[in-house]
Amino acid sequence: MKIKMRALRLRDVYQTYCMLRDLSKEARRHFRALPTKGLRNSIKTLISLALMSTGLDRCIPLLPYTLYGLVALEEEKIVGLAYLLVPKSKSKAHNATLGIVVSEGYRGKGIGTLLTRAIKVYARALGSSKISLEVDSDNEIAIKLYLKQGFKIEGILKCEERVNDKLIDVYRMGLLLQY
Repeated sequence: MKIKMRALRLRDVYQTYCMLRDLSKEARRHFRALPTKGLRNSIKTLISLALMSTGLDRCIPLLPYTLYGLVALEEEKIVGLAYLLVPKSKSKAHNATLGIVVSEGYRGKGIGTLLTRAIKVYARALGSSKISLEVDSDNEIAIKLYLKQGFKIEGILKCEERVNDKLIDVYRMGLLLQY
Protein backbone atom coordinates (compact mmCIF):
# COMPACT_ATOMS: atom_id res chain seq x y z
CA MET A 1 0.00 0.00 0.00
CA LYS A 2 1.51 3.31 -1.09
CA ILE A 3 0.12 6.42 0.59
CA LYS A 4 0.63 9.96 -0.75
CA MET A 5 -0.04 13.23 1.08
CA ARG A 6 -1.11 16.51 -0.42
CA ALA A 7 -3.10 19.63 0.38
CA LEU A 8 -6.86 19.31 0.34
CA ARG A 9 -8.32 20.60 -2.94
CA LEU A 10 -11.79 21.78 -3.80
CA ARG A 11 -12.36 18.69 -5.94
CA ASP A 12 -11.71 16.53 -2.83
CA VAL A 13 -14.70 17.83 -0.89
CA TYR A 14 -17.27 15.27 -1.99
CA GLN A 15 -14.94 12.28 -1.59
CA THR A 16 -13.86 13.53 1.86
CA TYR A 17 -17.48 14.05 2.85
CA CYS A 18 -18.28 10.49 1.75
CA MET A 19 -15.39 9.17 3.84
CA LEU A 20 -16.78 10.98 6.89
CA ARG A 21 -20.34 9.88 6.12
CA ASP A 22 -19.25 6.25 5.94
CA LEU A 23 -17.61 6.28 9.37
CA SER A 24 -19.37 4.28 12.04
CA LYS A 25 -21.34 6.21 14.64
CA GLU A 26 -18.60 5.42 17.19
CA ALA A 27 -15.84 6.70 14.89
CA ARG A 28 -17.81 9.87 14.11
CA ARG A 29 -18.20 10.47 17.83
CA HIS A 30 -14.43 10.57 18.20
CA PHE A 31 -13.93 12.93 15.25
CA ARG A 32 -14.69 16.15 17.07
CA ALA A 33 -12.62 18.99 15.71
CA LEU A 34 -14.74 20.15 12.76
CA PRO A 35 -16.35 23.38 13.95
CA THR A 36 -19.89 22.29 13.06
CA LYS A 37 -22.62 20.26 14.67
CA GLY A 38 -23.57 17.14 12.79
CA LEU A 39 -22.38 15.54 9.60
CA ARG A 40 -24.81 17.49 7.43
CA ASN A 41 -22.99 20.75 8.24
CA SER A 42 -19.58 19.13 7.71
CA ILE A 43 -19.94 19.48 3.93
CA LYS A 44 -20.07 23.28 4.35
CA THR A 45 -16.97 23.18 6.53
CA LEU A 46 -15.16 20.93 4.06
CA ILE A 47 -15.99 23.30 1.21
CA SER A 48 -14.67 26.17 3.33
CA LEU A 49 -11.54 24.14 4.10
CA ALA A 50 -10.92 23.35 0.44
CA LEU A 51 -11.53 26.95 -0.62
CA MET A 52 -9.15 28.25 2.02
CA SER A 53 -6.53 25.68 1.03
CA THR A 54 -6.70 26.99 -2.53
CA GLY A 55 -6.88 30.66 -1.58
CA LEU A 56 -10.43 31.03 -2.92
CA ASP A 57 -11.99 31.70 0.47
CA ARG A 58 -13.02 35.27 -0.28
CA CYS A 59 -16.44 34.02 -1.40
CA ILE A 60 -17.43 32.57 1.99
CA PRO A 61 -18.21 34.40 5.23
CA LEU A 62 -15.22 35.36 7.32
CA LEU A 63 -14.46 32.83 10.01
CA PRO A 64 -12.47 33.48 13.21
CA TYR A 65 -9.86 30.99 12.01
CA THR A 66 -8.18 29.78 8.85
CA LEU A 67 -8.30 26.10 7.98
CA TYR A 68 -5.47 24.15 6.34
CA GLY A 69 -6.05 20.58 5.24
CA LEU A 70 -4.02 17.57 4.14
CA VAL A 71 -5.38 14.37 2.66
CA ALA A 72 -3.86 10.91 2.59
CA LEU A 73 -4.46 9.05 -0.64
CA GLU A 74 -4.09 5.47 -1.76
CA GLU A 75 -3.92 5.91 -5.52
CA GLU A 76 -6.67 8.53 -5.97
CA LYS A 77 -8.85 7.44 -3.04
CA ILE A 78 -8.89 9.68 0.03
CA VAL A 79 -8.27 7.48 3.06
CA GLY A 80 -7.44 10.12 5.66
CA LEU A 81 -7.77 13.80 6.50
CA ALA A 82 -5.82 16.03 8.85
CA TYR A 83 -6.41 19.72 9.27
CA LEU A 84 -5.38 22.66 11.36
CA LEU A 85 -7.62 25.46 12.54
CA VAL A 86 -5.44 28.55 13.00
CA PRO A 87 -7.09 31.47 14.81
CA LYS A 88 -7.00 34.79 12.96
CA SER A 89 -6.62 36.64 16.26
CA LYS A 90 -3.00 37.75 16.54
CA SER A 91 -2.85 36.79 20.23
CA LYS A 92 -3.95 33.20 19.50
CA ALA A 93 -2.58 32.58 15.98
CA HIS A 94 0.41 30.65 17.33
CA ASN A 95 -1.83 27.80 18.58
CA ALA A 96 -3.34 25.61 15.85
CA THR A 97 -6.03 23.04 16.63
CA LEU A 98 -5.62 19.61 15.04
CA GLY A 99 -8.33 17.40 13.62
CA ILE A 100 -7.53 14.00 12.12
CA VAL A 101 -9.52 11.04 10.80
CA VAL A 102 -8.60 7.86 8.95
CA SER A 103 -11.09 5.79 6.95
CA GLU A 104 -12.08 2.71 8.93
CA GLY A 105 -10.75 0.21 6.41
CA TYR A 106 -7.31 1.84 6.58
CA ARG A 107 -6.77 2.06 10.33
CA GLY A 108 -3.79 0.36 11.91
CA LYS A 109 -1.67 0.83 8.78
CA GLY A 110 0.33 3.88 9.87
CA ILE A 111 -1.77 6.49 8.06
CA GLY A 112 -2.59 8.35 11.28
CA THR A 113 1.14 8.54 12.02
CA LEU A 114 1.91 9.82 8.50
CA LEU A 115 -0.84 12.45 8.73
CA THR A 116 0.30 13.58 12.18
CA ARG A 117 3.93 13.90 11.08
CA ALA A 118 2.94 15.80 7.93
CA ILE A 119 0.61 18.18 9.77
CA LYS A 120 3.37 18.97 12.30
CA VAL A 121 5.65 20.01 9.42
CA TYR A 122 2.78 22.03 7.93
CA ALA A 123 2.13 23.76 11.28
CA ARG A 124 5.81 24.74 11.61
CA ALA A 125 5.77 26.13 8.06
CA LEU A 126 2.71 28.22 8.99
CA GLY A 127 4.61 29.65 11.96
CA SER A 128 2.59 27.87 14.64
CA SER A 129 4.42 27.26 17.89
CA LYS A 130 1.82 24.88 19.35
CA ILE A 131 -0.69 22.30 18.18
CA SER A 132 -3.64 21.52 20.45
CA LEU A 133 -6.38 18.91 20.28
CA GLU A 134 -9.12 17.32 22.30
CA VAL A 135 -9.62 13.55 22.45
CA ASP A 136 -12.13 11.38 24.28
CA SER A 137 -10.48 9.56 27.17
CA ASP A 138 -11.81 6.23 25.85
CA ASN A 139 -10.17 6.71 22.43
CA GLU A 140 -7.08 4.75 23.46
CA ILE A 141 -5.69 4.26 19.93
CA ALA A 142 -5.71 8.01 19.21
CA ILE A 143 -4.22 8.86 22.61
CA LYS A 144 -1.42 6.36 22.03
CA LEU A 145 -0.71 7.91 18.61
CA TYR A 146 -0.63 11.46 19.97
CA LEU A 147 1.62 10.53 22.91
CA LYS A 148 3.98 8.72 20.53
CA GLN A 149 4.12 11.87 18.38
CA GLY A 150 5.14 14.01 21.37
CA PHE A 151 1.80 15.43 22.50
CA LYS A 152 1.28 15.81 26.24
CA ILE A 153 -1.95 15.71 28.23
CA GLU A 154 -2.42 19.28 29.44
CA GLY A 155 -5.77 18.88 31.14
CA ILE A 156 -8.85 16.78 31.64
CA LEU A 157 -12.35 18.06 30.95
CA LYS A 158 -14.33 15.97 33.42
CA CYS A 159 -17.63 14.44 32.26
CA GLU A 160 -17.47 16.49 29.04
CA GLU A 161 -19.36 14.07 26.77
CA ARG A 162 -22.40 11.89 27.34
CA VAL A 163 -22.37 8.63 25.39
CA ASN A 164 -25.15 6.08 25.90
CA ASP A 165 -25.93 7.62 29.31
CA LYS A 166 -22.29 7.34 30.34
CA LEU A 167 -20.21 10.46 31.02
CA ILE A 168 -16.82 10.52 29.27
CA ASP A 169 -13.82 12.69 30.14
CA VAL A 170 -12.01 14.55 27.36
CA TYR A 171 -8.25 15.10 27.33
CA ARG A 172 -6.86 18.40 26.17
CA MET A 173 -3.49 17.62 24.58
CA GLY A 174 -0.77 19.89 23.22
CA LEU A 175 2.54 19.79 21.41
CA LEU A 176 5.02 22.66 21.61
CA LEU A 177 6.76 23.09 18.26
CA GLN A 178 9.02 25.99 19.24
CA TYR A 179 9.33 28.49 22.05
